[in-house]
Amino acid sequence: MSDAAQSEAYAEKLAVLVARLGDAVNRETKLIMTKRPNEIERFKQEREQLTAAYEREIEYVKANPSLLKGAEAGTVTKLKQAMARFHDLLNEHRRAVFAAKILTERLIGAITEEVARRERPLGGYTRNATIRTAPQRAARPVSLALNQVI
Repeated sequence: MSDAAQSEAYAEKLAVLVARLGDAVNRETKLIMTKRPNEIERFKQEREQLTAAYEREIEYVKANPSLLKGAEAGTVTKLKQAMARFHDLLNEHRRAVFAAKILTERLIGAITEEVARRERPLGGYTRNATIRTAPQRAARPVSLALNQVI
C-alpha cells in the first residue's frame, strides 16, 4: 500500500472514530438535558473505549505529523468537519453538565436552608411585645452532600 493510500485510509478511520465519539457525547448531553443522567451509565464503557482510542490516535498523529499529508483534500476536509462538530458537541456537553451542576447545588442549598429554618423556628412575641427567644436546642449541624458524578 502506498503512503498516499495509507494516509487516506488513516484519515478516513480517524474521521469515523471522531464521529462515533461525537455521537456518544451528543447522546450523553441529550440524556442530561432530558433529566435522565442515570441512563448515562449504560453507555459508559463504549464512551471510555472511544475516548481511549481517540486519545491514542491523537497522540499518534502528534508523534507522526506527516501521517495525514498524503490524504486527499476531500478526506482531510471531512476529517476537519468531524473534528469541528466534535468540538461543538463537547462545548454543548460542557454547558449541559455545568447547568446540571448549578441546579443541583441550588437545590441542595434550598433544602439545607429549609431544614435549618425548621430547626430554628422564631420564638414569637411575649405579652409585653418583646421577642421571645426560641427554646435553645442542642446545636445540631445541618449538612447535605451530593456525591454523584455526571
